[in-house]
Amino acid sequence: MGAHINDQGEFQSDKYPTCPAGKVPLSVKDPSAQSLLWEYAQRRRAVDSEFSDDLETALRAAGFVPPVTVAVPARVGERYRFAYPDEPQFNRDLTVTEVLGHGPDDLVLFDDHSHTKQKYIDKIEKLT
Repeated sequence: MGAHINDQGEFQSDKYPTCPAGKVPLSVKDPSAQSLLWEYAQRRRAVDSEFSDDLETALRAAGFVPPVTVAVPARVGERYRFAYPDEPQFNRDLTVTEVLGHGPDDLVLFDDHSHTKQKYIDKIEKLT
């Protein structure tokens, strides 16, 4: 058995032994858990929107900046630049590899969660 699997085959935290078996202790203050907890809040919203709102509030209070998803009309092969006004070192260029739909105004989603500072995008510009 693994180091964190008890005799009943359930996960058991060794760092937090009072945490019930089968439960995983996560903290809104732990940067490595924040994006996972944010995603869980989104998935849980349909079941308990108040829980989701409160978890999002706690994550923001702990310093988490949620990822930004932007939809723009685009075609495969087009290039776009993400621009960050306060931290240009995070600017980056992306090439569209997939679009949603099949018309002249197809949309592409850009999920911005590729760096630790997670600043909001100031603008997206199409490159030639």
